[in-house]
Amino acid sequence: MLSLGAKDLPDPLRRYLAFALPSGQHSFQRARIKHIGEMALQPGRWKPFRSEQTITARPPGFIWDAQLHLSPWPLHVNVHDSYEEGVGSSSASIARFLRLGSQQGTAEIAASALWRYLAEAVWLPIILLPSERLTWTAVNDSTARATLRDGAVTATADFHFAPDGAVERVTGNRYRAVGSGQVLTPTEGRHRAYVPMCGMRIPTDADVTWLLASGPHTYWRARIESAMYERPFQGQQPG
Repeated sequence: MLSLGAKDLPDPLRRYLAFALPSGQHSFQRARIKHIGEMALQPGRWKPFRSEQTITARPPGFIWDAQLHLSPWPLHVNVHDSYEEGVGSSSASIARFLRLGSQQGTAEIAASALWRYLAEAVWLPIILLPSERLTWTAVNDSTARATLRDGAVTATADFHFAPDGAVERVTGNRYRAVGSGQVLTPTEGRHRAYVPMCGMRIPTDADVTWLLASGPHTYWRARIESAMYERPFQGQQPG
């Protein structure tokens, strides 16, 4: 892993690391985050949700469990998304017993899940330190491109930084479920409302938009209710 003072870091990334890790806080390896927000599977048709997400720095991975409320009916849909050991998956069920559908195991789903992991790494900033898995290249004075490799799975995203160093947007191409297949689609995640948290700075408000030919479709927006961070057990080596 490279130090913050490495000379070959793109300037916008250097500013971000100084902003997000001002105390050199590199020891947290896992985040547990609770969200409250809304999802729109169809444009403009928002449904409230609550979720809990675990994000792991090494090895790269996340698990996201959400309850999507289908008001006015007293029903909710359980959604489970994950990226673990190079495998991406997504499933949904009603009240945990009626399966609505699931997707997992393909190269496209794994790439889509790893792209999401990379775009959400601002909630556990140590992930964005350059390493043997993650490389950065400069795009311009306010943008840097991250390429994350995890075995055979690769994700690339452009990070757009504010003058103070905060990540404002993450853009790139991500696979989107269309029918029974996956279509590579431009997408954008936006981050706002940064706060100090355990010696770091993280955004507490975010949304995600598919940039479709027919126009943008924002399908996820949420704020963080709580965030907890964990260090490795004593003597444990990161994966």
